[in-house]
Amino acid sequence: MSQSTIYAHDLVVRPARHDDTDAIMQWLPRVLGEQDYVLETWHAWLDDDEPLLVGVFEGVPIAITHMVHIAPDELWLQGLRLHPDYHGRGLGKAMHEANLRYALSHPSIRVASLATANDIVRHLCAESGMRWCGDWLLYEAETLSEAPTPTPTHLSVDDLAAIEALLTASPHRRTHANRFAAGWTFPRLRDPLLREWLAEGRLMGWREADGRIRALVVAIPPPDVEDGDAWTLLAAGDADGLAWAGHVVRERAACEDVQRLVAFIPDNETWCAAWEDAGWHFKSNSPYKRLSVYEKWRTN
Repeated sequence: MSQSTIYAHDLVVRPARHDDTDAIMQWLPRVLGEQDYVLETWHAWLDDDEPLLVGVFEGVPIAITHMVHIAPDELWLQGLRLHPDYHGRGLGKAMHEANLRYALSHPSIRVASLATANDIVRHLCAESGMRWCGDWLLYEAETLSEAPTPTPTHLSVDDLAAIEALLTASPHRRTHANRFAAGWTFPRLRDPLLREWLAEGRLMGWREADGRIRALVVAIPPPDVEDGDAWTLLAAGDADGLAWAGHVVRERAACEDVQRLVAFIPDNETWCAAWEDAGWHFKSNSPYKRLSVYEKWRTN
């Protein structure tokens, strides 16, 4: 049975309640400003079926974290916020450790994971025994109306062996813990998902005249896509193949009637150069320009 209340340092961590809202909304805008997405999602989080935790210190709710299943055995931690007046007391560390204990206390959960652009959280992750899975960089591009060359072809289950070979040689498998960018989360790439994408016609390939697959790409817009939303992205291939994939994603976005899109790509020199050749630009002015992904597996 999972733990419903966790005691960490001087912090009591428990499921959030509706009557926490007023106290939390008094300090939440001071953390990241009025643009913080948590201000918009808080009420939805309260009403969904995923864990939403509050850290209470001396009777005051001073920390929050939301979790979401990104696989049947994996909880993704997001929206960790700490009251600005309580920094420097070890309470952020206590909340982080309580989050991991809570997530991994669920019998069905084998791994807890998160992404961060914050150096303090990076330090907490390392200190708490989380494994670094790699960094992803935020890139931006305008949409492209012209079709890429060569024209993408739909891949099928008959291509699975070639797909696996491309993925095995890619940063997804070699350096980034078999994870990919799904908007703002970074789940593990599983065989059932690959087969689902194949069945839905989402896996596109650059097929040579001899039938060999030189590159592949999956590009899925977020729900209710708008300009600047982060897309689900998977790509693999050589430098030319990755540049081709970058063009495919830009052309795919034009079909969604948006002018500008963003996506996270693995921090990989070949990939970055290829996508810049394809008209993408690193968003160096974004606070989320580099996300580090961490995971922790249950040991028993």
